[in-house]
Amino acid sequence: MNTALPAYLKMVKGELVLHVYVSPNAKKECVMGMRESLPHISLKAPAHDGKANKALIRFLSKSLRVKQSALELVQGEKSRSKKIALYGLKASEIIDFIQHELEKS
Repeated sequence: MNTALPAYLKMVKGELVLHVYVSPNAKKECVMGMRESLPHISLKAPAHDGKANKALIRFLSKSLRVKQSALELVQGEKSRSKKIALYGLKASEIIDFIQHELEKS
């Protein structure tokens, strides 16, 4: 069964990769909506010394209820556009999480 993935989710070398847009220095941490077909995530941490990157991994880990080691920033270390490898997760889990967060915003 070949199910099309949303634009923000790709299969790369057998692993899912989530592409997001991040806004650091925000008042709260949440999925704010979509920006250019990517989930737009706000984070309280500043974009300094990798703090926002670490906060993104913590936020996703907590939200998806997985260990931080199941997530890896693979692109966008110094950019607001980031790609995170998701080890051992199913596409449906990510899609459901994003849809649920968007319904809350």
